[in-house]
Amino acid sequence: MPGGLTGTVTKFQDNQVQTNFWAAFLAEANTINAHLVGIANGTQQATAALVTQIQNYQQFGANFDATQGAVFQGRFDNELNNGTLEADSAAAVKALTGILNHDAGAALAADNAALVAAGQGFAADAMDVSGNNIAIGGATYVGTATTVATATSVNGLAQGTIPVTATPNLANGTGGTATTGTTSTGGGTTTAGGGTTTTGGTTTGGTTTGGTTTTGHGTGNMHTSGHHHHHGGAAAAAPAATHATAAAHAMPVVDAHHMAQMWV
Repeated sequence: MPGGLTGTVTKFQDNQVQTNFWAAFLAEANTINAHLVGIANGTQQATAALVTQIQNYQQFGANFDATQGAVFQGRFDNELNNGTLEADSAAAVKALTGILNHDAGAALAADNAALVAAGQGFAADAMDVSGNNIAIGGATYVGTATTVATATSVNGLAQGTIPVTATPNLANGTGGTATTGTTSTGGGTTTAGGGTTTTGGTTTGGTTTGGTTTTGHGTGNMHTSGHHHHHGGAAAAAPAATHATAAAHAMPVVDAHHMAQMWV
C-alpha cells in the first residue's frame, strides 16, 4: 500500500449521474480508438470532425470532473482534468492536424504512430478508471463497450448517447446536448422532467433545458487525499504514456485517526 497504509481496497460507488458519465466516457474512448487505429492503418480517413469530437470528449471529462466535488476530483483529477486525457487528446489532435495538412514520409509515419498511441491511451485510461468504480445497483463497467447501453454489466443502467457534443448535459452526466430531464444524484434514480427552466430571469420557451440536479456527492466511500495516481501527466509530444492498471488507482480504507490527520 502507498505510504505504508494498510486496509482493504475500496472502489468508488457511483450514483446515477456518475454511472451515465463513465458509460459514455468508456464507450466513446473505444470508438475514438477504433477511428484512430483505422486512420493509422489506412482504412479510414482523417477528418476535421474527428478533431472536434476528440476536443469535445476531452472537455466533457474535464468539465464533468469539475462539477462532482472534492472527493471525486481528488480521485480522478489526474485522469480527467490535467493528466492522461489531456495528453492523449493533444497528441491525437496534433497528429490528425498533420495528416490533414498533408504530412508525408517520416512526418506521416510519426503522425500514424502518435494516433495509435493516443487511441490506446484513451481506451486504457477509460477502462482503468471505470474499473475502479461500481455502477448503480452494484454493476460493473464493460471495458470493451462501444455504446452507452452496453457499458454496464447490466445493460441499460446508464443513460445518454455518444459522441459527446460541445454542449453536454453535465447535470445528468450525459454527452448529448442538454434538453430534458431531472436527475437526483443522491438517490440514484432519474425522473423524466417537464415544465420550464428559467435562465437569467427569462423562461426558455416552455421546455426544460437540462433539468435540476441534487448534488448528493456523499457516496459513503472512504477516500482520502493520500490517494496517488500513477498516470503520468505527459506532454503531447510523448503520447505513448504508460497507463497504470486498475489496481494502481484503488483506494485504501484507513482508520478515522489517519483520516483526521490527512484532512487537518
